[in-house]
Amino acid sequence: MHTPHAGGTTIPGGVRQETERRVRGYAEKRYPGAFSRLDVRFHGALCYIDAYVEPEPPSRRLLRVRHETREEYLNRVREVPLHLCRLRYFGGRKTWSMAFYTYSNERYEPCTFPNGTFYGTPEEGFEVGAVYLRARSGIRSTPPRKSRAAEHHASAVRRARVARSPAAERGRYLDSAPPERTRRSWRDAMTSDFRSIGRALVLAVFALAVTAVESASAQVPGRCEVPASQRATENGCYVSATVALGEPPPGALFWHLVTYPTRGAAESVAGPRTTVVEAFGKVWLYAIAEQHWRPHGGTHVVALGPLELHQRRRYTAHFVEAVFPPGMRTTVHRHPGPEVSYVIEGLECVETPSGKVVSRAGQGAVVGEGVPMQLHNPGPGTRRAVALILHDSSRHWSAPASDWTPKGLCSQ
Repeated sequence: MHTPHAGGTTIPGGVRQETERRVRGYAEKRYPGAFSRLDVRFHGALCYIDAYVEPEPPSRRLLRVRHETREEYLNRVREVPLHLCRLRYFGGRKTWSMAFYTYSNERYEPCTFPNGTFYGTPEEGFEVGAVYLRARSGIRSTPPRKSRAAEHHASAVRRARVARSPAAERGRYLDSAPPERTRRSWRDAMTSDFRSIGRALVLAVFALAVTAVESASAQVPGRCEVPASQRATENGCYVSATVALGEPPPGALFWHLVTYPTRGAAESVAGPRTTVVEAFGKVWLYAIAEQHWRPHGGTHVVALGPLELHQRRRYTAHFVEAVFPPGMRTTVHRHPGPEVSYVIEGLECVETPSGKVVSRAGQGAVVGEGVPMQLHNPGPGTRRAVALILHDSSRHWSAPASDWTPKGLCSQ
């Protein structure tokens, strides 16, 4: 059975460029000053649209809780993406479906367009997701202007309805204001009240969203979302590969890391649930397999796990490579699936509600699904590591964990 929220068509390069141009042009025209920058990125049939906004000045209490200066807080929150929507391409300029990011569930949820259907344009999808921008800037969503004929027709219909209404009949005999004026005044007053209440609710949602979207990568260059081929600096966290794995096979699974002398040698033995990447001057074959799995050739470095996965759930492997100078740390976050890290050089410390785990070069750590965590390089040297987040394919790979505060164990 066809569904507008699965599958789709891989977005061609030309369509990607046109879509980004359309979205940016629409956003700059309709929401000038509502965002500092816009991030439009593509993956397969999907288009993700994020916005970055200028944060409100923090209170002294908030700074005390977060152990930050005002400048540190503002610089960090400026790099927090505000997820607006996810679009899915089906081959035409007006055949996109959309999903709206709900911070209550920390995932993209299927959504209809303002036209009442599951298909529309990227501009219409942006308008739905821009509820957070409207709350932040006070800009109202204005529908396209009707033609003069349509306006005259609508006005005539309203007059006819008022003339036929019971209030109009009573107005002929009661010594009161004209019924049309009374009806309009009541409607305007109620509309104004509802708009005030609605805006207050949207502002409250936006305030919660800004707090919620402090993602794991807020302080880290690359945000663990920028491809490694596009890295601008050595330090940071960048994506080596993203692979949809589907449903896991039964039994305990581990993350295997194998090195090969050349990429061709690694690709010649690649099989199901394997990925070849190049990181830190080496060619790696990553495999998700049972504990005693071994490839043909190559040097088997380590098998990390077991990975606690759910049967009948589809997973995506998010492979990253990270370089943290001494003192760099992530914000508090969690993943909709296990995270596994392997330290190539230096030291890393991961704090969770259960305590801290310190890993040195040649060691790794596993954090289970949904567990709040913060990763820190306590120094003295630079940390170089690779990591795997094996997450639920229907959810974003990372989410904030504002319900837990680290004790600073990694700084002790």
